[in-house]
Amino acid sequence: VVLFRYHPTRAGCVASEILGNFQGYLQTDGYSGYEALGEREGIRHLGCMAHVRRKFVEVEKTTGKKAAGGTAHAVLDLIGKLYGVERQAEKQKLAPEQIKALRAEKSSPILDKLKALLDARVATTPPKSLLGKAVS
Repeated sequence: VVLFRYHPTRAGCVASEILGNFQGYLQTDGYSGYEALGEREGIRHLGCMAHVRRKFVEVEKTTGKKAAGGTAHAVLDLIGKLYGVERQAEKQKLAPEQIKALRAEKSSPILDKLKALLDARVATTPPKSLLGKAVS
């Protein structure tokens, strides 16, 4: 289910009210008001790759060409490959089960590389730096 409901505030209690006793996967943006939802039993809180990507684009913009081979560039390259898998599924007009199989085959290894890269950088990157915030 994809749901959009407008409310004049972004208070976490609004989202909690809307969800009621929902259980399953919940994708939200990175707004901190939604963090508590991910701690509820039966909910798997998912982020958005576009929001992840945006953070690394900011890093690359501020570091310029000198970091062309750096962490931000590597992350953006991997995210680009993930987007390529999605374009392939769309171009081939795959059914949901076929998309799931394609993602298992092609996206999972890319996500594994992305996780390994970020896990390696989290220990060596100052957490308050722009890159540290993107990594976390």
